[in-house]
Amino acid sequence: MRTGIEVIRLSSVKIQPEEIANFCREFFNREVSGVEYPAGKDRKTVIVHLPDRSIVVSKRASASRAKLEASVLEKLSSTGFVPSLVGRRRDILAQELICGNRLSHELERAYANNRERLLIQSGSTLLDLQEAGKQVGLNKYAPLIGDRDGWFLDFAKSPLRLAKLVNAPVPNYDAEALAKRISPKDLTFVKWDARPGNALFTPKGKVSWFDWEHCGCGSPEDDLVWLLADEWTPINKPAEEFLLQKIAQENSSSLDELSARFRSKAILHSAVRLALIFSRKGSGPWWNVKSAMMADRVGVSLPHVRRLCRRASGWSASLEGSVNLAELFTATEEYASSL
Repeated sequence: MRTGIEVIRLSSVKIQPEEIANFCREFFNREVSGVEYPAGKDRKTVIVHLPDRSIVVSKRASASRAKLEASVLEKLSSTGFVPSLVGRRRDILAQELICGNRLSHELERAYANNRERLLIQSGSTLLDLQEAGKQVGLNKYAPLIGDRDGWFLDFAKSPLRLAKLVNAPVPNYDAEALAKRISPKDLTFVKWDARPGNALFTPKGKVSWFDWEHCGCGSPEDDLVWLLADEWTPINKPAEEFLLQKIAQENSSSLDELSARFRSKAILHSAVRLALIFSRKGSGPWWNVKSAMMADRVGVSLPHVRRLCRRASGWSASLEGSVNLAELFTATEEYASSL
């Protein structure tokens, strides 16, 4: 049976110093030697140094979420693509500290030919983890993504909310038809929050995915949507085509239908990311790209907006009946350039 865990909106849950100290005393019977905050003190994950080891400690939105993530790490650790579980107490869990750079860092600094290789490697790793999750029964244990009446229609209306935010003409498209197109198919276990900031590229050349709090059951292309439609991911058509062909072959599904579903979701996800960028920016200036990358923040910069808009516009133009959404992304880029 599926758990009753609700798929909640992504949010950070700040972890307090006393919670870290109490967890380490209770679980390890050790006092904390030091704490590092790699993404800032307002985040939910820290590196904790004990007298005999260093670990990663995270606070989750609920004990049930932490339990789900602990189970995922236990069941998938043998793949070598996730950190090993160290332990859990209520809503706090500890996992192996893995050395490496975030995938977002590697993609930003890589040469063009290496970006394609990195994207194919990281996307293929996600698909391998989907299969591994299915083999160990996580597809029967994890919650269903979008298991709420109206969830897919709300997602399909993301461009309408973006248009209002950037004072663009309301796009004319059939949101209900789009909601039906993106409804789940070929359900499988997915990471869901598979943005490049949630992966490490290790010195040995491996990709390790962390932060499994929001995993669940969805369609195989969902993880590629999070990876390839993120503002920190460079535009790379060959990698996209390779990974979609890989899904189609492994699931014996129609490549055309899969591609249409992927691009539809990727367009909507782009609209969500753009709305998030504008809401974070507010009336203030654009953020420093390097600082945002180092702190794993939203890409609140004009180059990131342009990347999202141009890629989403291309996806829109390739889908029958989506030309109005292409116009929305053009208008959004013009709006951003005027700020």
